Amino acid sequence: MEPTEFPVNRALTVIGGKWRPQVYCALENGPKRFSELEREIPEINRKVLTDQLRELEQLGMVKRTEFPGKVLHVEYELTEEALTLQPTMKSLCKWGTGNAQKNSKSSPNCKKSGCFFLFILNLFPIPMAMS
Repeated sequence: MEPTEFPVNRALTVIGGKWRPQVYCALENGPKRFSELEREIPEINRKVLTDQLRELEQLGMVKRTEFPGKVLHVEYELTEEALTLQPTMKSLCKWGTGNAQKNSKSSPNCKKSGCFFLFILNLFPIPMAMS
């Protein structure tokens, strides 16, 4: 079995990386416009945010909705599939906070109410596909 075929690798491909957990966290309380996401994640540049949203849409984790009008209005939101990760992410965030305190490292940013994805960026890199 190829490493990329393991279920845990599929999960890490979907949730891992530097910016994905923050995008998930920003969207967990409902749909947001691109500009709202930029304000909520000020460290990310426009191109990276655009790329992350497109990749998450292709993975079935983010839904992009266009609202026609004089000015195109686009909103992004987590899909039902993405929301099924919430209990797991909350557990990982809790574990990461406790583990960081136990190891005297700086605690990950899990203070945001309900945020269940932020710790993942420090815990799991995106696995590389093996050729």
